[in-house]
Amino acid sequence: MKKTLFNLDEAKSVISSGKKFMVAGPEELLTQLPKGDWIGGTIPYFMGQDGGVKSKDLIQITELDSKIQDFAIKEYSADELKNIPKDYFERGMSFIIIPAFSEPHLAYAKDAVTFDGIFKNPILGWVSGFDLDDPQGKAAVFNGKSGELIFDKAVVLHCELDSSFAANIDIINPFISDREGITIEFPESTWSPSKCLINGEEANFAEFLQKINHNEQLPIMTDLGDSDINVCIMKIDSENNKVDLYNPVIAGFTYYLAKPLKDYAEDFRSQAPNHEADWSCNCVLNYLYSGLEGKKLNQLQGPVTFGEIAYLLLNQTCVYYDVKEVEALQKAS
Repeated sequence: MKKTLFNLDEAKSVISSGKKFMVAGPEELLTQLPKGDWIGGTIPYFMGQDGGVKSKDLIQITELDSKIQDFAIKEYSADELKNIPKDYFERGMSFIIIPAFSEPHLAYAKDAVTFDGIFKNPILGWVSGFDLDDPQGKAAVFNGKSGELIFDKAVVLHCELDSSFAANIDIINPFISDREGITIEFPESTWSPSKCLINGEEANFAEFLQKINHNEQLPIMTDLGDSDINVCIMKIDSENNKVDLYNPVIAGFTYYLAKPLKDYAEDFRSQAPNHEADWSCNCVLNYLYSGLEGKKLNQLQGPVTFGEIAYLLLNQTCVYYDVKEVEALQKAS
């Protein structure tokens, strides 16, 4: 299995090789890396060559596929996110990192499905975060080309691929929504909902979850762009009668409870591929609830995140990709 976790000195040497990279690590380490052809995000949780680990002393670096012929690194404010597909290469893919709980995070969650051309090329990536034990933690992203640490924009690495190859994105999501059960709607798009409609009746969301003794490991789910999207619970705040979430609920959408899993760790691990993907990211909740510290997720490596992106913003999933020959992908489909 390739090595992706490095100490600071090793990471400086890797970055200086002049290749193209996705990078993850603590802010105080990322700011010490040399400029180069890379983008990065803050996080202290990783799936590495020896399994899951939390560390303030390590940086995760994934070299991007050698079949990339050209690239461009760009930054997007919340209002500029809609322009991402306009910057796609004709034959390519894009990597995106968004700082958690920023304006671009909310905007991407709400609006990505409406961006003209968003599904034309594969776009994947992650939401940067911070140590969950640090109440003052703040997420950031990094433009390796300019050397800039950024708190209020998304950073995207657009790549052009050799015409014989294409990127294939896969998702691990063990959850299924209970569409025959309770319906939940919210009057506003927010990270911390209080008011809601339960089966059309006004209610407090925190009180509702407590009343049904909801298992906080299970998300609520909605249908967005023909995909089931998890919305994951950070904390039921009974004192303030609200629920803090890892990704926002969106006004106008109907949500459902996720069906219980037989065994969280096994149901999740059983879907992991048995090959070394070109890059992956895995939600911090899967890391915690599946007990992945010190354990491997088959051969997948990558940052443990506050959100995953596979075209749209996801959560409580694992996203990975492989660059494959176009002919092979066409046969598989």
